[in-house]
Amino acid sequence: MPVMQPLTQAAPLTDEVTTQLRIAILNGTFAPGEKIRQADVARQLGVSRGPVREALRSLIAEGLVQDEPRRGTFVTTLTPDDVREIFDVRVALEVRAAQLVIANGNTEATVADMSKALDDMEDGLRSGDQQQVEAADVAFHAAHVAGSANQRLIRLYAMHSDPVRQLLRMDNRQLLRSAEGDRRSGGGLIEEHRAILAELQLGAAGDVAKVVTDHIEDARDRLIRLLGTGP
Repeated sequence: MPVMQPLTQAAPLTDEVTTQLRIAILNGTFAPGEKIRQADVARQLGVSRGPVREALRSLIAEGLVQDEPRRGTFVTTLTPDDVREIFDVRVALEVRAAQLVIANGNTEATVADMSKALDDMEDGLRSGDQQQVEAADVAFHAAHVAGSANQRLIRLYAMHSDPVRQLLRMDNRQLLRSAEGDRRSGGGLIEEHRAILAELQLGAAGDVAKVVTDHIEDARDRLIRLLGTGP
């Protein structure tokens, strides 16, 4: 059973349990396919089973866990089809976000935020801090979408952020651990993100759409191969 710390914050109890479970799933404390035992979670967090049960309902709605009748609740295991669907959504939202950044004249501020995230990613790579790399990758793409200033698009992206974070973590760790990763982690991973920044700065919507699409689809294909059923 993964270990979590007892709750100490004053936030609404169910919300805090939901947050702690979400973090544990996204950082890999709970592995895909692992059973989440309500009694164990309640004991570790120092709460009753009621808030844990409500938290799991929220996470089922988010797609992070799934309930199997007469078996229990398990961390969702993403399939190749899930990966394709999630990354199709990413392409649609992030390409449109890039177009809006340029159309709205918001390039300078957006590139500044994305550049800061990229600097953090490079720092994480140099220090071997995988969690920093993953957090910076998420921040890079979130800043890109936020720069669109389209609140509905931003909310749609946020709705898909948890499975995207799961997949980014898998992709980055695979790159850093594999032979391909040895060559790419300090160069290719950063260069793919630099290419997006460069095209945003040039302001050619068609070119930035291609670079964003290629970046996302490359990650999609790596993940599908990682799951063992490449296209």
